Formats: sequence, C-alpha cells, structure tokens
Amino acid sequence: MKSLNNKTIGRITIAAGISALIGTLAMIEFMVIGNSGLFSDYISIFTAVLMLPLMIALSKIAITKQENLGRGVLILGVLGALINFVGGIINVIALEGIIEYYHSADWIYVGGGLVGIAILTFALLNRTNPEMKASYVWFSILFGLGACTFLLGLIVRDELNALMRFEITFAEASPFLMGMLFFGAPVFILGQPIWLLWTGRLFLKEKLSIEG
Repeated sequence: MKSLNNKTIGRITIAAGISALIGTLAMIEFMVIGNSGLFSDYISIFTAVLMLPLMIALSKIAITKQENLGRGVLILGVLGALINFVGGIINVIALEGIIEYYHSADWIYVGGGLVGIAILTFALLNRTNPEMKASYVWFSILFGLGACTFLLGLIVRDELNALMRFEITFAEASPFLMGMLFFGAPVFILGQPIWLLWTGRLFLKEKLSIEG
C-alpha cells in the first residue's frame, strides 16, 4: 500500500461510495418492488473490496493520535471489510440456492459491526481535528454507531427470521431487534454512500491525509 496517496485513496473511496449508492438503490428497489436482491449482493462484494484501502488509510491517521487504537482500527476495519466480502459471496451463493441461506447473514452482521467499530474509533480519535468539520465527525460517529448495531443480528437472528415469517409482530419484538431494524439498518444503508463519498472528497482535498 506504499504506492497509495491521498488522491488515489480519495478516488477509490468515491468509487466505493458510488458502488454503495447503486447497492442502496438496488436494495430499495428490492424492498419496494420485490424483485431479486442478487444485484445488491453483487454490488456489496465490490464495495467491500473498494473499502480495504480506506480502512488502511484511516488506521494510519488514527495511529498518529493513539498508536494502539490506530492498530485496532486497522485490524477491525480490514477484517470487517474482508468478512463483508466473504459474506457477500456467501449470500449470493445462498440466494442462488446452492447452499442453505440460514446463518449466511451472520457474516454481514459481523463484518458490518467490525467496520462500524473501526469508523467510530477513528471518528472519536479525530473529533478535535481542525481539518475535519464537526458535521463530518458527528456523521461518522452516527454512521459508526449504526454499523455497530449489526452485531446485534447475532443475538436476534432467530427473532428476525420469525418476524420475517410473520410468526411474531413488531409489538412482540425485543428492543435489540427494534434498534437494529429502525436505527442500525437505516443509518447503515442510507449513510454508507454519503459517508464514503464525503470521506473520499476529504482525501481529494487533503483534509484527510496519510502523507507527511
């Protein structure tokens, strides 16, 4: 990754943002029209790959603030993106009917949660950075928190499946499930393209920098 610079990371991150936006629109179309969700799963695989250089770049910035936490950003961010990549492939295979779909979403829960912790840590470490607007820092914190709630999916997996099969109602759902459905999922799905495009622009303008 030594060949990467601010401009390159900015362009890759903006590409990830465009990919995430296409995936979000495809997911909304799937929820509204009810057609195949495969396209959004394919896009999520591409987005996860494009986010890898960004996670490395964010860790380099975080390390200048606090070395151990910066290394945590690197480990969690890269691992989370890789898990999202594998999870996207597994979801596609499952939706194609090749393997059992049950539990395949666990990869997305874990990957999204780890990325969320990495982004939240990065944002908190840079909350006083004069080069970063308060609006970006707070949006990053909100987005990171939303992504973190994906880890709740491991706890409420059975409950979520029961809800999707209309075996329980929203009134009977636990606070954990409601939090993931009405806070975590919307913030992550709608916030991901905005955060990626915004972050990419900051790298292009060198407000975020891994150089010098």
